[in-house]
Amino acid sequence: MYVTSGSGVRGGVEWMRKLSFRFRKIKEGFNLYRNNMGELLGSPKHENWFNIIEELELQTNGWYTSKVGKNACFDRITQRFGKKNITYVVIGDGKDEEGAAKKFKLSLLENN
Repeated sequence: MYVTSGSGVRGGVEWMRKLSFRFRKIKEGFNLYRNNMGELLGSPKHENWFNIIEELELQTNGWYTSKVGKNACFDRITQRFGKKNITYVVIGDGKDEEGAAKKFKLSLLENN
């Protein structure tokens, strides 16, 4: 993790504050609509969404919606994008995120 006092420097305090704000807004939007996709999409799009999900389930034998652990997700991300010249930041508030960040040697931004 880069720690600098410059406001525009990636990894600086100001940059991390802005990143935290962005993810807080995303979390608020997610929490608002997570149990009510119909309100987010509207009626016709909501029906189309469920039809697409059903089709994906049939085509993938259920692996599409199977739960994948955080460690597996972080592993896939780091394998896909590598570790050179990239700063990954794990944002979370639980022990899972903390453990995964330590395991993969990633920065952790606690979102309480």
